[in-house]
Amino acid sequence: MEFHTASARYPGDAWFEELIEDLKEISPEFCQWWPQHDAPLSMDGHKVIEHLTLGHLEFEHVTLQLPSDPDVRIMIYTPNIATRATLQRCLETVAVARRVQEKAP
Repeated sequence: MEFHTASARYPGDAWFEELIEDLKEISPEFCQWWPQHDAPLSMDGHKVIEHLTLGHLEFEHVTLQLPSDPDVRIMIYTPNIATRATLQRCLETVAVARRVQEKAP
């Protein structure tokens, strides 16, 4: 969706149009995906990540954008309660491992 949003900001831009045509030529998935999505009205959303080590992670995100330069964006991800607990356990494990490593001769 972000690519749709970016391309919608530059209608008729030759670079974007060429890139889209190149992607259509090399990717059957892109050909199926591209016409099915419109640029979202909101840049807020929900993100799910299936992490190899940590497992299922879910975040809400909000995007802040400069009105004077829409290409400059800051995305803020907030984990849900279960994800927050998973990340906290991971950080605690890393902290313990560092303390053990620092004490090793």
